[in-house]
Amino acid sequence: MIRVRKVEPGDEERIIRLIYKYMKDVDIRKNIWERLFVNHWDLKDYNFGYVLVNNEEIFGFLGTIICERVINNKLEKFSNLTTFVVDEEFRKNSIALLYPLLRSKDYTVTAFTSSESADKIYDMAGFKILESRMKIIIPNQINSLRHNNISVILDNKTIENTIRDNELKIYNNHLKFKAVYILVKSSNDTCLIIGKKSKVKIKKIPFSVLHIHYIGNRNIFPKFINCISMKLCFQLKVLGLLVEERYLADMKINNFALPYVLPKPYTYKSDTLDSSSIDTLYSEFFLLNI
Repeated sequence: MIRVRKVEPGDEERIIRLIYKYMKDVDIRKNIWERLFVNHWDLKDYNFGYVLVNNEEIFGFLGTIICERVINNKLEKFSNLTTFVVDEEFRKNSIALLYPLLRSKDYTVTAFTSSESADKIYDMAGFKILESRMKIIIPNQINSLRHNNISVILDNKTIENTIRDNELKIYNNHLKFKAVYILVKSSNDTCLIIGKKSKVKIKKIPFSVLHIHYIGNRNIFPKFINCISMKLCFQLKVLGLLVEERYLADMKINNFALPYVLPKPYTYKSDTLDSSSIDTLYSEFFLLNI
């Protein structure tokens, strides 16, 4: 009897075996996969995802990374989908793993690293595109000198003592996942930026970049982006900043911004939020270190 149920204690080993069987090209160690089965933020009734079972054997898995955040002064629940894997024999039942989430109106559901087959399922389920294109902001020394009255701080202790409330919570929640924290201070304002070192290929050549996942003050960031990129790339030894185009709307940066098309678009489904309130924190980018 084929059915879908929530992941239960003791399922982890069988799920990881299924992952290794069908995701052989993904270079992720077992102890990293195990992060998908930890309630990292001590949430009540945490859900690790759903499994497709037949006679109690597991033939499919869809992971969920759950978080709660205050958006526009309201508590919002998020479920980031990850690691959608189904045994070949049961692929026609794949969409059933998504049904429990679609029936719930309580969550904003996101999918950032889906496969082509998973992407088709999300499209049928009514997911919208969050982002499909990015830019790699490479430092331009001439433009960066136009704004020398800002500070770009990478010291975690200083940042921790400066930020408050929701941003402090986000900071603490990502500390163990190799996040890079940046505090930009102008004469009268601040901006917290959270990124993560990543690799991109340009003409098949790999380069290190800082993938920007969160921008606290979206007025400061585009205004000082050239100065920020110069200071960050020098200190972190990366080629540039990988930034979603929606954060740079209609902005002329410089001739050193390279276009980067995502292999698969970031997508989402929400009854309560629009794309401007959604970012890529609390996701497999951090838990699986990708």
